[in-house]
Amino acid sequence: MLVKSWNGDATINDGDNYVSRLLQQGGMDQAPASPQMVDVQGGFPSFAVNEVDARDLVLGIVCKGADMETQRGELVEMFNIRKGETAALVVTDDDGTSRERYVNAAPFRFMAAVQSSKVVYDFIVHLRVDGDQRFRAVTGDDQEWIVTATGDQETINNGGDADAYPKFTIQPKTGKTGGYSYKRWVPIKWLVSTSYQKYPYMIGPENTTGWSMQADGDDLRVMVDGSQVDRWFGAASGVAGGPNSSTTKIWINLDFAPAQTATLEASIGSGDTVTAIDVNEDITGFPSFGILMINSEAFVYTGKNNTDMRFTGVTRAAKGTAADDHAASDTVYWIQRDVWLIYGNASATAQSVDDDYKPILALATSTNTSWVYEEFGEDDGLRTGAWVSQCVEETPTFYTGNHGFKEDPWVEIGIEILNITGSGRWYLYNPCGITNANFTNGEKYREVDTFAAWVASIESKTGTGSWLSIYSISEPSLLDTWESWSRDQALGSDAVYCGIYLYSSFGHDYLEVADCVIALNSTYTPTHAINDEEGNYSLDCTIENTTTGKAISLSYTMALDAELEVDTLAKTIIDKEDELGQMQALTPVGGPRRDWLVLQGGDNVLEYTEAGAVLLIIDVEWVKRYG
Repeated sequence: MLVKSWNGDATINDGDNYVSRLLQQGGMDQAPASPQMVDVQGGFPSFAVNEVDARDLVLGIVCKGADMETQRGELVEMFNIRKGETAALVVTDDDGTSRERYVNAAPFRFMAAVQSSKVVYDFIVHLRVDGDQRFRAVTGDDQEWIVTATGDQETINNGGDADAYPKFTIQPKTGKTGGYSYKRWVPIKWLVSTSYQKYPYMIGPENTTGWSMQADGDDLRVMVDGSQVDRWFGAASGVAGGPNSSTTKIWINLDFAPAQTATLEASIGSGDTVTAIDVNEDITGFPSFGILMINSEAFVYTGKNNTDMRFTGVTRAAKGTAADDHAASDTVYWIQRDVWLIYGNASATAQSVDDDYKPILALATSTNTSWVYEEFGEDDGLRTGAWVSQCVEETPTFYTGNHGFKEDPWVEIGIEILNITGSGRWYLYNPCGITNANFTNGEKYREVDTFAAWVASIESKTGTGSWLSIYSISEPSLLDTWESWSRDQALGSDAVYCGIYLYSSFGHDYLEVADCVIALNSTYTPTHAINDEEGNYSLDCTIENTTTGKAISLSYTMALDAELEVDTLAKTIIDKEDELGQMQALTPVGGPRRDWLVLQGGDNVLEYTEAGAVLLIIDVEWVKRYG
């Protein structure tokens, strides 16, 4: 093969100064192999494997100029290993009919005055392949595939003699029959510098009576970071808190990392072109890419510069929001979760949810700032928002029913101490802050020993402090009698723990509570908005190369006319509307494998399968590869 250019410089084979040819091609098919042997104790060595080295390329260069020393200096600079750069080597087939390019090559050895049987090469340059071991075409191929129904096929001819890795850009043009036709974005702001796993959160209350949703809400799905999650309504359809009501409540569980905020360094006008956002504070804690919220406008970014406190690769008016004016020092919030409500599917049945993780709160009456407890947890420990028991001294008994009995779910929380000096507590933790606890339908009991010590209280604790008694629950006035108690108690602005505590010394004592309403600190509880309705496409398809039998499935919620790019070479999935990665959208059919989907040399028949598909345009790009 003749060399066409090196690192974009065609001087390497211009005929006047240099003539260059590829003497050793490298690649898997032409690579030298070394047999590797295994020693056998007491016997002869055995052949194990051929070790293939496909990394080396060898160039022969003839110098045509009159000054060999000058040309040698030019070549030394051209192939200067000290630069440490990866360069492009472009070659031409001997018959001149095709051009190929090997795009990653790094020099590592340089020799002079080498003679073959026919040609005297003034210099031999050894190159080492970086990355893909095969040559590939200088320019790629591109083919449009129009899908009008499930099962549509398209033949792609890969003109190379090795597998090619296609890039699919999928653009739905028409909503599919039986699909989820609408969506709304829900930006949720987490406001505290503490992480929390499985935080019960309510989207709403919202008037859904005018939504294009089934009256019973069966078609409502909540997507978080591209994946469907369990959701629970506050009540039945048409009832306050349920779907098709003016106060619909939708409960989900969310994971949060510590909040990150900053302030704008300079104002942004609604008509400004924005590719970067500068802020006044350190942004080390922000992720390398993500979603920002300034007032009611969403921005996505694909990079950041911590030194300059700058977000880069910015797209404004993202997620269906509108461009707006923003003043210097306006707060920049990190939106940790990409949350969408999708609906508008008349044929959808009720979502199957795992109630093992259903928030333990009374969902109809609870809000994001008021958690109402008629039950307190379950024995499996999976229900979110549950209370926790803690043994403080010796071995108190914790019970979850009335008067010392156990129930599941926990209809009450209680502490029993019998004939020991012991203590224990039930507590709730919320990093957003607990400002008040209203305990009702509580009971207390002392059996016979009037000389035994009794200490009972409502307690609070900050994130770093010790437990503090803020209200003493008096000792029962009668023996062998269940007495009621209740208390509506403020905890203070810094409390993140609330508990009930009982200490007893060699008596038989009980303390329990049946209902509680917890007020959370509204300054720090997460907040959200429910954005306007948009057209939606719930991508749920399989693309199979029927020639090879390999397939990938894709499941992703996207806007009509938006594009999802699936790059099987780079192994990336990008929503082109905001340039964010969506790796969770793809599943290799048949299980994990190194290559998602390849085009073998020659014809490949691709098949698209998706129930209800009406019209999609798929752009298929690939680069031919050669042995």
